[in-house]
Amino acid sequence: DVDVDVDVDVDVDVDVDAYISMSSCPYLLTQLQINAYQRYGFLKLTNLLSYINISSKDISDWCSNIANWNVEEGKDNNSFLQHYELVNNKKVICRTENFVSSHENLANFVKNNLQAIVSQLLGTEAQLFNEKINYKNAGGGGFSCHQDSPAYIGMATEHVTVMVAVDKATIENGCLQVALPLPTNTSFSTSTSSVSSAGCTSWLPGQIPLDSATGVVTEEAQASMSFAHMECEPGDILIFSGYLPHRSDSNTSADSRRAMFLTFNKLEEGDFHTDYYKKKHGGAHGFEATKTISFQQDFQGTVV
Repeated sequence: DVDVDVDVDVDVDVDVDAYISMSSCPYLLTQLQINAYQRYGFLKLTNLLSYINISSKDISDWCSNIANWNVEEGKDNNSFLQHYELVNNKKVICRTENFVSSHENLANFVKNNLQAIVSQLLGTEAQLFNEKINYKNAGGGGFSCHQDSPAYIGMATEHVTVMVAVDKATIENGCLQVALPLPTNTSFSTSTSSVSSAGCTSWLPGQIPLDSATGVVTEEAQASMSFAHMECEPGDILIFSGYLPHRSDSNTSADSRRAMFLTFNKLEEGDFHTDYYKKKHGGAHGFEATKTISFQQDFQGTVV
C-alpha cells in the first residue's frame, strides 16, 4: 500500500458558484478538493450522505430491493440489466445496470446531489451516462486493472464516476485500488500517444497502453504503477476520473462488498444514457449479458 499525501499546490481555475444554480444541492467542494481531484484523478468524501440526510441504511435497502428485480422484466422493456456469476458452483448476482430511472429515490439522489457535485469537477453541467451496482458477494470475482472511459465505445470524451460504498470496503473483501500519479517523465513504448505524466495532472486519454484483445491495462504498464487501497465505510463516496487506472481483488471474506457506481459526462457533449443501454440490450460490439458484463474484458469472475 501507498499512503496518499494530498498536499496539493496545483491551481485550477474553477468557478464553483457558476455551477450551483444547476441543482438545489448545497454541498460545495472546496478549492483544495477540486485541486486534489485534478492532481490525483480521484477524491474521497466521507460526509456527503449525512449532509443531505440520506443514511447508509437507505442506500443498502435500495440496493437490496434492486437486486431482487425480475431479470426478464428488464429484458422485456429494454430497461435494467441483471448480471450473474458462478461462485462455488452457484449462480449469484454480480451486477445491476440502468436502474436510476426506475427508482425514484435514486433518481432524486442523482439529480439533486451527485450531478451538481460532478459539475463542479467538470467545470460544466454534468449528465448521467450510466450506472451500475457491483454486488461482489462472498467469493465474487475481482477486476483487472483498467480505465473506464475506453469501455464506453466512443460515447463522450470525458467521464467522472461517483462510487457510493454500500457495504464496508476492506482489503479482504476486494476494495477498489486506484493508481497513484506516475513519476515524472514516465512513458510507455506501446502507448497510443506521446503523452507522459508530469506527476501533477489528471490521467489523460492515450497515456496508458491497453491490451488490444481485452481492453485492460497491459501488464507492463501496471508493473510501473503504485496503487492505494481505498477502504471505505458504508456511505463513503469516491469520485474518480474515467482515465484513472483502477482494479480490485476477489472477495475473500464471508460478506458482500456492494458498491454503486454512477458515471457522468459533460452535458455539452450530449446525453448518451439511452443509446448506451440500447447498444447493450441490442448486443452491439459483441456484447452478451450471459458472457460478459462490460464492453471490455476486465471482470475476472465467471459470467453466466
